[in-house]
Amino acid sequence: MKKILIRIAGCVFTAVLSILGVLLMGRLLNPESTSESMNSIKAFHSMEENSIDVMFFGSSHAWKGIDTRVLRDEYNISSFNYGGNWQRINTTLLFIRDAYRTQTPKVIFVDTYVANEKLQNCNMDGQIYYTRAISDFYGKREFLNDCFGNDWKKYGTYYFPLVMFHDNWAVLNKDSLIPYRSKAGYIESLGYDPSNEIVSIDLSDSGAADVQKDFDAEAIAELDKIVDICNKNGTKLIFYTCPYVGRYEYADAMQKYAEENGCTYVNLFEYVDEIGIDGATDFRDSQHLNDSGAAKVTRFLVDNYM
Repeated sequence: MKKILIRIAGCVFTAVLSILGVLLMGRLLNPESTSESMNSIKAFHSMEENSIDVMFFGSSHAWKGIDTRVLRDEYNISSFNYGGNWQRINTTLLFIRDAYRTQTPKVIFVDTYVANEKLQNCNMDGQIYYTRAISDFYGKREFLNDCFGNDWKKYGTYYFPLVMFHDNWAVLNKDSLIPYRSKAGYIESLGYDPSNEIVSIDLSDSGAADVQKDFDAEAIAELDKIVDICNKNGTKLIFYTCPYVGRYEYADAMQKYAEENGCTYVNLFEYVDEIGIDGATDFRDSQHLNDSGAAKVTRFLVDNYM
């Protein structure tokens, strides 16, 4: 009897070690820059229900470009930055739908950097992967159907990523072992991804592109869903484009869309001087504002569009 108990205990111990090993390898093999977004999602879902009045959505241009601590500390306004890396327009729609499951924001700001890009019929990537932190509901099922269709193998890699990401061993380095910003960190920063790093950039040749493009029909359909959900909930909707080094090709299309659908569009490239954006002090890299720049943009949007 004693030998049987020892064997059972040994099997249980081995199983526990195996599970822990798989979990650890899964963390190491996650697609790059996804654990931060997953921790931000978990932070959002730890917020008290119906406690947030203002929310921000969009790609890293929103996530790293709007400092929600400013609303809390300087305006006494409850807010959360629910942006994330990449966040194409249907990913943004997913996050907005997810937000309304627990919150009833009065104002929503949506960054437009990738408003014309929809994830569909694709293999799993980091952007899709971090949505695993969002629990199942109709919006998530619609999103995954956009991405995977009826391909069960893609769903398999979504729910069992260790198989999908084994090739990531090739890119492991010391940075893979550095702790990510934690859920607690994102609770403190209200979802904002902070950085006091300074990279000097030149904005002199940035702004609206000389040749403007129209939105694809797929993008318009997603934008329509965002407008519809905000209208149904009585939420003020503001689209905006954050300054970066480059030329934005959809400023005219975004302005036209906003006018036709009763919402607001703010092209912040047009207000760089008024905001006080300084290329020498306000960027963490050529695409993203740092804490100084994010605070300036946040104050401008709050002062002028709320």
